[in-house]
Amino acid sequence: MALKWGKRAVLVAAVVPLIYATTRVAWVLGIPLGIPASFYDENVDSGMFLGGFAIALMAIGGAVLTLGLVQRWGEYYPRWVWFKKGRRVAPAVAIVPATLVSVILVPAGIMEIRMAFIRGVNPDEWATLVQQWTAKVPLPEPTLNLLAWQTIVGAWPISVERLQQYLEKASREAKIMTSWTDRNEEFDTAVSAWPAQVLDELSGEIADFVSRIEGAGWANSLGQKLVQLTMPGVPDVYQGTELWDFSLVDPDNRRLPDFELRREILAEIEESAPPIDSTGAAKMRVVSQALRLRWERPELFTGYAPVHASGPAASHVVSFARGDGDMVVVATRLPVGLRESGGWRDTSLPLEGEWRDVLTDQLLYSFELEDVLAQYPVALLVRSGEE
Repeated sequence: MALKWGKRAVLVAAVVPLIYATTRVAWVLGIPLGIPASFYDENVDSGMFLGGFAIALMAIGGAVLTLGLVQRWGEYYPRWVWFKKGRRVAPAVAIVPATLVSVILVPAGIMEIRMAFIRGVNPDEWATLVQQWTAKVPLPEPTLNLLAWQTIVGAWPISVERLQQYLEKASREAKIMTSWTDRNEEFDTAVSAWPAQVLDELSGEIADFVSRIEGAGWANSLGQKLVQLTMPGVPDVYQGTELWDFSLVDPDNRRLPDFELRREILAEIEESAPPIDSTGAAKMRVVSQALRLRWERPELFTGYAPVHASGPAASHVVSFARGDGDMVVVATRLPVGLRESGGWRDTSLPLEGEWRDVLTDQLLYSFELEDVLAQYPVALLVRSGEE
């Protein structure tokens, strides 16, 4: 029988932080590790599926031991940075990975953003919902149970077949009650039957909850994507993630993207910024404009310095400058809390002169955030006269 939860939890608690630290140092210094792939398959992959309390963190390149950013920094970077002439140049290790997609637990995009956003609602409300749903349709193993509810919310709407295939992989990779080599037929049967029961009994309740967090999930997705494309380092964009992406590792990770749809949307958004809606065209606009600017103006993607907002909602914005201060990236954080606290309320950025938002083509003279972020919850500002 597979290892019991207690023994495997001790193994993961000891091994995963060590592997995480070792690989981070090796990546920075360029040291080849030579660790066999089988070691990762047996330990790291399984360890990821044991982190069911917040699975948005359990991805390659993610900070698996960090539940949030250091707010006093107000940026997407840790404290370790390189200095040049007294000015911060670039982070040694970025909290936001160069790619936002994982091949182990969940490919990212809107799915992972939704799961991360669950932490932005009242945690007691989410806990109550999970308890109520579990009481109606329980899974026979608590770690898998919590992972499953987050997966349903993240990938909603989802079919019975897709959820069955994903939970089969998750339960066997975790090796708590079953595994690929040591099957537990009774447990496997219960897991296979669970998706149909959930969708039959709870579809309405799940859809209602998802509808409440959908808009904020879109805002977070745009923010994470813009920061990833503009921060120090070389970003990686997986094919298919230019729009909202609800992929699961299995069975979705080898699907061919709909390139024709993406060509059509790209042509439609060339001249103006589309609305933020279920098509994902707004994300395509962010991706295309940011990458085009990197290609046309590489000098803007050098250096790094934080830009600190001032005002009652300053903790709800992430902003930093690059290119000797001639480009500023702005992203909303914790949008539900921002809405519930009354919005931006005279919160502003310390900028002067005329700037253009590359995403919306809007000229800006006022840097109150309610003006800067009037159309999108993100902005990519370039100083006029520097284009």
